[in-house]
Amino acid sequence: MLIPESNHNPYYFSLKASVPEGSIIPFEEEVRREQQRTIFDADPELRRLFRDDFELYHHAMEHPEYFFKTAQSLKGGHREGEGPRSSFDLHRHWEEGASHEGEDDAEGLLQAFTDEWEEKELDDPLVREADAWADALHRWSHTLYFNRKIKNKDLFRVHENSFVISDLAYECAEVTAEEGGVMTIATAEQSVAMLRIALVFLGRCIDSLTALKIGKIGASATVERNIALSMKLLEALKAAVMVREIFLSASGRWEYIKKLN
Repeated sequence: MLIPESNHNPYYFSLKASVPEGSIIPFEEEVRREQQRTIFDADPELRRLFRDDFELYHHAMEHPEYFFKTAQSLKGGHREGEGPRSSFDLHRHWEEGASHEGEDDAEGLLQAFTDEWEEKELDDPLVREADAWADALHRWSHTLYFNRKIKNKDLFRVHENSFVISDLAYECAEVTAEEGGVMTIATAEQSVAMLRIALVFLGRCIDSLTALKIGKIGASATVERNIALSMKLLEALKAAVMVREIFLSASGRWEYIKKLN
């Protein structure tokens, strides 16, 4: 496997689920496509990068060694400051014309992403909560689905979607950190967009956990605990969206008042 395994590498968690392990069960393909389609539809930069071709993006995500080569070959036409940033920011190195020694192959490029990620530290309460939640659910679902061979669609859905949520929470905090920790209209808009995508994925996890509870898949106490933790994270994400929307509303009114004067 080319993708570096790290508990702090969103690129690993975003792509590793798409690396086939043996034969693919039909519902696994369905869950993966659902995840990828949601990200693709919500991210203008990814659509531009892959020229609005979801099947090309899907193929690239299913073959990580091909992903970066495809993204690099399709880059272009971007002007700094044009449009919102990508949810996963995978193309930033190419778009900014960065040059990294040893990144001519996928393995070198992925390692460079990992090194950059691990150098960053964000002391953000939402990031900590989302990361702890994702780690717990990912480990639990991985044990049941892959180790105990409980091949259940909802279990697989939780497994695939959990770390996407923590990745998005990190990206949300990072856009503000890049502005010196000061919220701006641009960072608030970007954060709201990413948090809304995270809410979609979290809603799916809660739906699947509820289905697992009804179907009595896994220890009932553990499933109920995971549902409770998910509901707690749901409220935290909603609160984060509300704070930013209030900021945007107030900023919009202030801009309107300035124009009147």
